[in-house]
Amino acid sequence: MIVWICVDSFNGAYTTFAFIFGAATSMACGAFGMYIATYSNFRTTICAKISLGYAFKTAYRAGVVIGFTLVSISLLVLLMLIMLYQ
Repeated sequence: MIVWICVDSFNGAYTTFAFIFGAATSMACGAFGMYIATYSNFRTTICAKISLGYAFKTAYRAGVVIGFTLVSISLLVLLMLIMLYQ
């Protein structure tokens, strides 16, 4: 109800649905990103025992995976909303 009142002046139900859907997507991306970060930190620690360069490469690749995954999910959700609103 509060969200509906806050964004009602912008465009009604479309804006409210996009706001709620975006918030849910953001929460899911945050949880997924933390899962990947925790797993990759474990792998980086194991690789640091072998070599510092190998650990850096592992951490860098994990950061790339997190970045591309979260951007891909957000663009997919945006595309779905655009197609739904047409």
